[in-house]
Amino acid sequence: MTTESTASELRKTGISVVGDMPWGTHLCHFYETKEDLLDILIPYFKAGLENNEFCTWVVSDPLGEEEARDALRQAVPEADRYLAAGHIEIVPHTLFPASRERTSSAQSIEIIPHTDWYLKNGAFIAKRVLNGWKQKLADALAKGYAGLRANGNEAWLTEENWKAFSDYEKTLDKNLAGQRMIVLCSYPVTGSSAAQVFDVVKEHQLGIIRRRGQWEIVETPELIQAKTEIKRLNDELEKKVEERTRELAAANRQLKILSRRRVKVQEEERRHLARELHDEIGQALSAAKINLQAAMKESDGAKSKRIRETAAILDRLLGQVRQISLDLRPLMLDDLGLVPALRSLLDEHGRRASVAVRFSAENMPENLDPEIQTTCFRIAQEAITNAVRHANATRIDVDLGRENGNLRLQARDNGRGFDAESVQEQVVGLGLIGIKERAALVDARARIISSPNKGTTVEVSLPLTPLPVREGRETGK
Repeated sequence: MTTESTASELRKTGISVVGDMPWGTHLCHFYETKEDLLDILIPYFKAGLENNEFCTWVVSDPLGEEEARDALRQAVPEADRYLAAGHIEIVPHTLFPASRERTSSAQSIEIIPHTDWYLKNGAFIAKRVLNGWKQKLADALAKGYAGLRANGNEAWLTEENWKAFSDYEKTLDKNLAGQRMIVLCSYPVTGSSAAQVFDVVKEHQLGIIRRRGQWEIVETPELIQAKTEIKRLNDELEKKVEERTRELAAANRQLKILSRRRVKVQEEERRHLARELHDEIGQALSAAKINLQAAMKESDGAKSKRIRETAAILDRLLGQVRQISLDLRPLMLDDLGLVPALRSLLDEHGRRASVAVRFSAENMPENLDPEIQTTCFRIAQEAITNAVRHANATRIDVDLGRENGNLRLQARDNGRGFDAESVQEQVVGLGLIGIKERAALVDARARIISSPNKGTTVEVSLPLTPLPVREGRETGK
């Protein structure tokens, strides 16, 4: 595993005031009584055992090996199993692990007196202890453990070896970087000066002390500075996020404005083209038809037949032009309003596709906004077209009316239906995304209900007037 991934993998410390920490964490805690020691160390080792970590517990007064084992048994239901399998090692501080009988491959915890670990012939040798930790970690990983969790009680320290041990702590802190190891060092408050407490905390990433019965984090100037820097970076990040959010919101408003303008331009072009088709081309075709009809009365039989054929062609062409005009922009929508235009649209589709249709319009508001009328008509047109072309419907019902201060449109068919949750179904040929997008442009709510072989219902709730599209207001100017 890489150093980067090791550093990002959080482990449960079991210490509530600390929470989860990454591998390579180097902690210290200060205690006054044996109970203080156990209050931190028992949950600390319990979390390690439950998460497949090999545990080494280096004990010193006021807590001996047997007391440590008894405390573990009282607090951890499966302590005997862990101890029997060797999941935790409890050793005295004065004996070095290499001098003890090697643990079995199943052993996962050692409880070691401080005399077994830190001292050799009464002397503390930092390099020897650092190499011991290195070997312990290698052994744990080789046996399949996730890593090594350790604690050493430093109550045995004297003024004579304080400086050497402080240097050892600095080196250990550096060596832990990127290693699958967590170390918690325990120091007695009694007999320690304020300067010594401060020095100890400086050599660790985090310090814990009990104040007024509660465990608290000891904040060194470095930690305070780090927290201040983190807060500054968080504030900067939040500011950037807010700025970016505002930019995105402004861009979204601009996009909405442009989309509405595009729809309006399209509708104006359709209106213009529909007028030209109806007024210019339609009138010209009508005139040609009238002339041919007149010529039929004056021509012989052969000419009369050809003229009749031509007139039939013109009839079909005139019908096609009228249908194109209706599809582009029904003039009835501009001239008579939404209700007649929708009724005409539904009747026309019913005749052309031999589909049973029903239209109902109740409690309609007066002077409906033109943009809302157009949006409602286009959504109904899309729903009816889908029902005829894609759903093989034999019946279509359209209901229109005012409801709760909005204009409500409902179009139902008895066609083949589809899976409304399937994005693929929505994209392929059904135009449902277009319905929702068109509704969103005027802040309407569109809902499409369908299931295979059970038909489709399109429900839309439109505001009676659209939101203003003035750019100044939209951008907050």
